[in-house]
Amino acid sequence: QQRQLQLQIVKQKQPADAPADVVPAGSGEQEEPQVDEAEAEVPNECELEDAVWSLEEQVESARAAWSSDVTASMADIDSPSFDPIAAAALWGKGSRLPFHLLALVLEDRSSEPRTLRALANLIRLLLHHSSDRQGDLLGLLCLLNGRQVAQRLVHRHLVEAISASFGLRDIDTQTAKALPPAEIANAALVARQRQRTLFQQRRLTVADVAAVIHENAALRDSSAKATCSLAEGLQKLLVKSVATDREIWHLVRVLQNMAGLSTASVLRALAHALVLADPQSSTMDLAEAMTHAEDSVLRSRGEVGAHNGRLVEALLACKQQALSGTSFVRCGTQVLPMKSELTTNLSEALERLGTGPVLAEWLLEGERAQVHVRRAGTDVQVFSADHGEWCERADELGPILLGRLDGVADCVLEVMLMKPPKVNKGPPPAATAAVSTGPGNAEQQQQQQQLQIVKQKRPADASVDVVLAGAGEQEEPQVDEVEAEVPNECELEDAPWSLEEQLESARAAWASDGTASSEDIGSPSFDPAAAEALWGKGDRLPFRLLTLVLEQQSFEPRAVRALANLIRLLLHKSSDRQGDLLGLISLFHGRQVAQRPVHRQLVEAISASFGLKDIDAQTAKALPPAELANSALVARQRQRTLFQQRSLTVADVAAVIHEHATLRESNAKATSGLSDSLQKLLVRSVATDRETWHLVRVLQNMAGLSKPFVLRALAHALVLAEPRSPTMDLAEAMTHAEDSVLRSRGEVGAHNGRLVEALLACKQQALSGTSFVRCGTQVLPMKSELTTNLSEALERLGTGPVLAEWLLEGERAQVHVRRAGTDVQVFSADHGEWCERADELGPILLGRLDGVADCVLEVMLMKPPKVNKGPPPAATAAVSTGPGNAEQQQQQQQQQQLQIVKQKRPADASVDVVLAGAGEQEEPQVDEVEAEVPNECELEDAPWSLEEQLESARAAWASDGTASSEDIGSPSFDPAAAEALWGKGDRLPFRLLTLVLEQQSFEPRAVRALANLIRLLLHKSSDRQGDLLGLISLFHGRQVAQRPVHRQLVEAISASFGLKDIDAQTAKALPPAELANSALVARQRQRTLFQQRSLTVADVAAVIHEHATLRESNAKATSGLSDSLQKLLVRSVATDRETWHLVRVLQNMAGLSKPFVLRALAHALVLAEPRSPTMDLAEA
Repeated sequence: QQRQLQLQIVKQKQPADAPADVVPAGSGEQEEPQVDEAEAEVPNECELEDAVWSLEEQVESARAAWSSDVTASMADIDSPSFDPIAAAALWGKGSRLPFHLLALVLEDRSSEPRTLRALANLIRLLLHHSSDRQGDLLGLLCLLNGRQVAQRLVHRHLVEAISASFGLRDIDTQTAKALPPAEIANAALVARQRQRTLFQQRRLTVADVAAVIHENAALRDSSAKATCSLAEGLQKLLVKSVATDREIWHLVRVLQNMAGLSTASVLRALAHALVLADPQSSTMDLAEAMTHAEDSVLRSRGEVGAHNGRLVEALLACKQQALSGTSFVRCGTQVLPMKSELTTNLSEALERLGTGPVLAEWLLEGERAQVHVRRAGTDVQVFSADHGEWCERADELGPILLGRLDGVADCVLEVMLMKPPKVNKGPPPAATAAVSTGPGNAEQQQQQQQLQIVKQKRPADASVDVVLAGAGEQEEPQVDEVEAEVPNECELEDAPWSLEEQLESARAAWASDGTASSEDIGSPSFDPAAAEALWGKGDRLPFRLLTLVLEQQSFEPRAVRALANLIRLLLHKSSDRQGDLLGLISLFHGRQVAQRPVHRQLVEAISASFGLKDIDAQTAKALPPAELANSALVARQRQRTLFQQRSLTVADVAAVIHEHATLRESNAKATSGLSDSLQKLLVRSVATDRETWHLVRVLQNMAGLSKPFVLRALAHALVLAEPRSPTMDLAEAMTHAEDSVLRSRGEVGAHNGRLVEALLACKQQALSGTSFVRCGTQVLPMKSELTTNLSEALERLGTGPVLAEWLLEGERAQVHVRRAGTDVQVFSADHGEWCERADELGPILLGRLDGVADCVLEVMLMKPPKVNKGPPPAATAAVSTGPGNAEQQQQQQQQQQLQIVKQKRPADASVDVVLAGAGEQEEPQVDEVEAEVPNECELEDAPWSLEEQLESARAAWASDGTASSEDIGSPSFDPAAAEALWGKGDRLPFRLLTLVLEQQSFEPRAVRALANLIRLLLHKSSDRQGDLLGLISLFHGRQVAQRPVHRQLVEAISASFGLKDIDAQTAKALPPAELANSALVARQRQRTLFQQRSLTVADVAAVIHEHATLRESNAKATSGLSDSLQKLLVRSVATDRETWHLVRVLQNMAGLSKPFVLRALAHALVLAEPRSPTMDLAEA
């Protein structure tokens, strides 16, 4: 037990100020996070042992885990005697690692040594049986290691996939959405168990799960957005999983990154498996070998930068014995730092260091970093713990190191980037000088103080040094200027055009010229069939043709013709029209490139491809990004070509851009393979038609073609590619096509793939009448035209009728509704997909869509407007543009009344969802600021001594010979004799609870009454668990926001018992504590014409469970709350003040405290069991 106490499951702090919904690579049983509240980040990796172990403790732990047990089976996965050959039946028929074996490991985590053995044996079985050892081991590590998952985003897609896979009803789907992430696995398992399987699916493998995780960044990276294919990928996994051994439960937990295995435990198991998989000599101690292997695996992981693929490759390539002597450090991959041991004082530190010589460094104030140097300093990368790859500093340090490495070509330096120290002319500080632990220390200190590389200043106000050791006087640093990022796209025409200007531009571009050649790419008479020679021999679009287009940008009409004709040639000749058109568009659309990291990688690739000298490479690095293409072209022209490379295609370039996020996203980091990929493109480019020049500019996203330009050319190409009648006005057709393409692009959310698919599937003539709006894809807004004054605006609108909307102050959003409101997504311009608001708006829309299943609503999330009692503002009222204006104003007034719902946000921000208009609205009720009524009226919270507890129990249950066995508050109560109290139903009547609540004035009798009620429940209820849970949930774990609940209760009482307006107003003004009296009086006044079904505790608990406002003080009231309250009230009766107590329970003011309820529950459990005559009842 003492050893187990030292094995600490997790200790990891997260950034103080960064709340998010990220869950670690497993964390065992954790406190359940709420899905819809802002939750703190769970640390990325739960380290099984962060406490530093001594060698003896490591050896002892390994020995304890693998101590031999003669009774253990060789086929048992967690046995120390496990034999992969004897356990072949476990593997089954397939050639890849089955997921159900991982589920077996995750299922039994009763003790850490047992789990460690099970995982190590699973890896041994994998190494022995898998047809792809490297792939399966990599997949296993990817599932359990190095992932960050955004829970809220993944939670919604998991619920959608579970619903689609197992046919959940709408109500079950809504319940699953409201569950905390940690409970969704249970819901999936229950749904899977309910489903009947008609045929056997191919069994799920670890490689299948790893492939989906690799394909969808949202399952690996907390900052990534979910793609439309995520739910589909999850569904494919879920339908292949089974309920046996809770496989589906563990699958969901793995996908959520909550499997419960830490990085440290996985690496220890891997080390143990490698030792057991290798033949051992008789002299080797197994536990010692495992301990050394643990250290080697951890060191190897650090050396490969925690890259799972390289780690697996390294471990499988190396014999376990040779692992400790092999280094996997490689320039370009950050070596992760070791975690240092902390000591409490200097004496303890010196004792641990021993008696040998020690190299003591000065304490330097700065930031520790790694500098990776290749080719004698011409290529430099800098890494730090905080920044990862630090491109800015690499540009500064390269010139410093060049020529100063004394013949070393490649190396990794551990450096300190520091501010220049003050010159200290006296002796060093006493605490530092006192570290003298061996001979030669003084000489080493003197030598270290003189070892210094150079000094370099950072931009602006922070000067920094690069120091290897010591801190002597240094040369003044050079300050380079900070250069601005190059803009993403050079827009050719962003000004909005009128229809006449569009027509004029199209006519000018395609005006016929009798002398123009039909083979000239920029000619208005171009004919794809006549120009086939331009294409060449391949079947994919050559990049060379794109350079012909880019060469003609100086004259805009010719440039638009050239690009349109290129697209026409593509549609005529390409073997993959969709792939080539998508590749072409993706070169210019939807990219943001961070120039500095891409610039460095491009220089490196140009240098490697065209053999630049060191001095040329350094010059190229210092160039502005816009001038790099010239250097590449000059280098390409100098190089002699010995053999013909395969021609470069647009698809090749698009594939590299798709593979490396740095070429698409400005905030992405450069990967290690980017330089190699760029080099492969450059070596296939040629100097003819400046192809290399244009390739570099395209990669930098500086090709010079804007989005509107490309879309115009695409629209023109679609018109020209279709046969047309002689009477058709070409310019008009092109103008309509431009509008259709732009609209289609907005409807597919600027998704290039869907846009190309839509355009190729549709005839150009049908394009204008086809809508590509799809629920789940944000429709991009149109860009409005700005006018300088009202007169100009009215002139542009013309003389026809106009629908004028009120100016609403709020945030415009799109609400995408599926399955009649059970699945809701919200998008806005600022937030993209806005998961938090979807959780709020879902309940509002549910049941209010009048039979519509799927739709996209344009809404305004706004604050409630103030009541305007005067006429509308003059500027708004002045919109009169033609006949019929009075009728239109009438229509507007009707529209202003269309309002979907009004809902308050927490704290100080109230929000409305409005479809159109914002006319006069009922002024919200403003109650005076009132203190929250306390959650529970605690009857006895003072701590008791054991004697006081005994005395209280004795007093409560002291026998009274005259007491009736049918009296609910009697110490002689007998559930069998009191069955008449229960009545006819099979569930606990609320009427019985009111009998208990009526007896609170005398505490011993009250505790007896509640205990006896629980005994009667256990004796008579048809659903003991449900009724007991319902009873406890009325009093436990609730926080009620009195103001919104008060308003809804008044509304429900008024509707149930027919209060007059004046009475309803009076009730609204009452304090919450007096509302129950008004409800009881109203109930007594009302005549009952027929007998309602008796109210039960389960009915009340169900309403509380359904409406979060009755459980959480910061929840918002949903639209159905008043109706639910009304259903309860109309079933209550005035007898025994049942209505009064119902209102008090709903307000969470029933008067029974937590300790009181739990005491009564404990007493009931004792009394419900048979007991011996000698037992002391009070002690029990």
